[in-house]
Amino acid sequence: MSERMKILQASAPEYSNNCYLLLDGLSMDVPFTAYTHDDHPAIVPLFRGTRHAKVIEASPWLVKPSATGQLLAKPESWQKHGLLLHSSAGKEITANHLRSLISIQLPSRQLAYCRFYAPTWADRLFNTMRPEEFESWSGPISRWVLNDGSTWKAYAGTCNGKPRDGNDEGWYRLREEQLSQWQADEHEKFVHKAAQHLGCDQNDADFFNQREQITGLIKKAHAYGFRLEHQTLHYLELAWRFPHELSNPYWTGYLGDQTHTADQRLASAEQQLFGLNKDV
Repeated sequence: MSERMKILQASAPEYSNNCYLLLDGLSMDVPFTAYTHDDHPAIVPLFRGTRHAKVIEASPWLVKPSATGQLLAKPESWQKHGLLLHSSAGKEITANHLRSLISIQLPSRQLAYCRFYAPTWADRLFNTMRPEEFESWSGPISRWVLNDGSTWKAYAGTCNGKPRDGNDEGWYRLREEQLSQWQADEHEKFVHKAAQHLGCDQNDADFFNQREQITGLIKKAHAYGFRLEHQTLHYLELAWRFPHELSNPYWTGYLGDQTHTADQRLASAEQQLFGLNKDV
């Protein structure tokens, strides 16, 4: 059995008796959007009746559109903030199962919120699940549909997983391999972003070597203590513009001197390298 889930192409959402929207209340006003486009939606905040009820304003919501509503016909109003799912188990069973997924276990067994109702996180999570894990995760849900910003995709199961109750929250445990895969994916995204930031052309014959060079510079930036994204990009700009200067022992020693803050070192280096601190 494959270690990775199969991703299916999907069409834009259409109404069916067993379809629901799962929307992120932290990033959108779910009741307002639901009632703007549908006169008779059934909406349920998943934090209701759980230990998270005190922050119910941040709750994900399960929304059952009506057959005559326009919510599914207006995906632009929600597709960045939620998913479509299919379940024939009924609203209450489906909602309770989703409540069991609000928190998950890290490999350390520590509990953490899981924003699986946000498309980016759902795509990342499902793509690193084993098929048997996905079946258990999905329970009564047969299909999850999301938009990744450019296309609709679906993750489908067999509904062999048993529905769980909200009291089971935290039952799913991430594997170290999943976290490692996420870190690798994020690294690749950042390398690509950095290459664009530095004006590298992916159609250039030297693009592969440039990416390798950028990867090495990112490692060097982290070794200097430049951990935040803006700090790493700032260092890359300087290293790309002044490669010979920054290989000088003076600069390797100065940039590695963490008695000064990362931002102070970068600002001072920029002034010196560009000659901005000279008297006019």
